[in-house]
Amino acid sequence: MKNRLKELRLNAGLTQKDLAVRSGTSQAQIDRLEKGTRRMTPEWLERLAPTLSCDPLDLLGQQTTLSDQERRMLRLFRPLSDEQKQALIATLKAFQPAQKQEPGVF
Repeated sequence: MKNRLKELRLNAGLTQKDLAVRSGTSQAQIDRLEKGTRRMTPEWLERLAPTLSCDPLDLLGQQTTLSDQERRMLRLFRPLSDEQKQALIATLKAFQPAQKQEPGVF
């Protein structure tokens, strides 16, 4: 999957080495991420985004259509523990409208 790392890095006026130093990694790792030979994991998104002054999702190659409210929710959700995330998801499911089920479908 193509990502926008190089585009955002260049827009920020940073070299690969600059970004690497500021993100606590090596220039070789940044090069691999830009070329797609290293996978852009959620951890990398979170690590690189602050240096590039962008939302982690902005690094993805696809255009995201999240609203500001959805982005704020994600920023609040990310630091939660797995247990807290599961509890929040269960709570949010209670707010979903009931979906109609066809007869005989469970």
